[in-house]
Amino acid sequence: MVKAVLSIIIILSASFIGYILAYKYVQRPRQIKHLLLSLQLLETEILYLLTPLPQALKKVAGKSSGELKRLFAEASVLLEKKDGFSIEDAWRQSVESNYQFTSLTEEDKEALIDFGMSLGTVDRDHQLKNFHFIYAQLKKQQQSAEELRSKNERMYRSLGILLGVAIVILFL
Repeated sequence: MVKAVLSIIIILSASFIGYILAYKYVQRPRQIKHLLLSLQLLETEILYLLTPLPQALKKVAGKSSGELKRLFAEASVLLEKKDGFSIEDAWRQSVESNYQFTSLTEEDKEALIDFGMSLGTVDRDHQLKNFHFIYAQLKKQQQSAEELRSKNERMYRSLGILLGVAIVILFL
């Protein structure tokens, strides 16, 4: 009886670990999709509604979800403080400090930092090109993230279950 209960606990624990490892692969495509939507909102605020960047970032933060909300909110706060932060510095610091709370990769982080280099510093046409460039980059990364998800999600979940079963077999 005790062996059966312990076996079930081991299998469930290992399965849970497998699901946790798979979660990052599930979250990344979703976060990239939400990031694209948030950047489209930012584009609308800046280029068409002519909202000043700190207020535009604050509005986008209010409409963004989860981890991405922090990214835009922190950049807005840093710019509103006027502590000598340039737009690029505020964006970079916000991306780097909030990156750890996301499922985004280093490549995604670098694309966001590169985007921030010309955010609010060039004319309208170049700003529009900058937005279109980040959209293309993120769509490409979303596609590769989706491929990784479909490949690795099932693998990690199955691996967790199989590892649990293997441990139980070894202990019996």
